[in-house]
Amino acid sequence: MSPLIDKYWDGKRSGAVGYISGLPSMEQMIEWKDTDNTLSMLRDMAEAKGAKVTWNDNDRSVTVTKGSNTLTAKLGSVTATVNGKEVNLPTAVKLENEKTVFPTATLMNFLSK
Repeated sequence: MSPLIDKYWDGKRSGAVGYISGLPSMEQMIEWKDTDNTLSMLRDMAEAKGAKVTWNDNDRSVTVTKGSNTLTAKLGSVTATVNGKEVNLPTAVKLENEKTVFPTATLMNFLSK
């Protein structure tokens, strides 16, 4: 064990200690307020990460479900709902070539949970 501890814990000078209370909420991690305005094909990216995507033609909204987490957004909106709470998006959700495109960083943060 000692060689592994030395290798991964800086020769016994560091360790794995952390504080749970300092972690941001999922909504805070998803709400992206930086300058990243890139968009990604929502269904392609979500399904590649194991999420289920549902389109609602009546209100033109899309819902992504991964595990116990749910993200819902309407076309043209600059907000989304994550687990029942509204979060701001850096750019509006829109259609391109009949596919929903969504802010990349926000989607990646959501899918990484």
